[in-house]
Amino acid sequence: MTSYLSIGLTGLFLYFYLRSKEERKLIFLLPAVILLYLAYITTPIRMHAILPLFILLEVFWNLREKNLLFARNSLISLALIIATILFIRFTGASPELEGTGVSLSASVGTLVLVNVSGDVKESAKIAELFVSQKGKRASLFEYGPLDLTLRIENDGNIHLQPKGTIQVTNMFGKTVYLSQINQDGRNVLPSSVRKFEQSMGGKLMFGPYKLKADVVYGSSNQITSDTVTFWVIPYKIIIGTILIIFLIVFAFRRYNRFIINRASKNHNATPTKPKKRFKKFKK
Repeated sequence: MTSYLSIGLTGLFLYFYLRSKEERKLIFLLPAVILLYLAYITTPIRMHAILPLFILLEVFWNLREKNLLFARNSLISLALIIATILFIRFTGASPELEGTGVSLSASVGTLVLVNVSGDVKESAKIAELFVSQKGKRASLFEYGPLDLTLRIENDGNIHLQPKGTIQVTNMFGKTVYLSQINQDGRNVLPSSVRKFEQSMGGKLMFGPYKLKADVVYGSSNQITSDTVTFWVIPYKIIIGTILIIFLIVFAFRRYNRFIINRASKNHNATPTKPKKRFKKFKK
């Protein structure tokens, strides 16, 4: 039923809209806008193409008339139609949900977390600790920088604000990166997992590294830790350098062998006797 009603309202809208163009009277735009509003809120899904159609009609009329006064009226009509559609889109409800017992609304609120008396269980663990680059997890990388990801799971029955440190050491045991966890004080709700991400290192990195996370949580400052190892080796550069060195050595040895073979051939060649030259004497 709503589809037929929308078609009828759209037809009336086009009638008053075209009449305003033919008679060049903006007064006919008022019922046209009202009918457009009623048609749009009746079946909004089928009315999404009305704006491109309206713009094409305006362009057609302006190309036919080629008049500044007509162009001004077209701008007014366009502004009214766009304003009506925007008003419906941002203030109207979804009519297709009417009669279903479902409604949608948007609101902004503040989440307040409080502690109440009772059996409190503070328990957390490190669900995952890994290193990634451009969204790909691995244990071997070619270069930095790298992304450090820590996922903390709260398996207790009260919210937690975990703290702690993330530390990265190189092959000599020297700390190359040290950062605090959860500096903005985000909560991990019960039976949930929260992810904390950081970025470390520059372009030039080499060797094995050890990533260690120490997480402190709860009122009694309980500690949970985890450690992973990863490598940073510019293997493409290393393989390319080895190939270049191999090719240079191979070419140099081939060249030396060629010189030696040519010299030995010249040395073993049989000497040719010199030709005798006879001088002609005049009688």
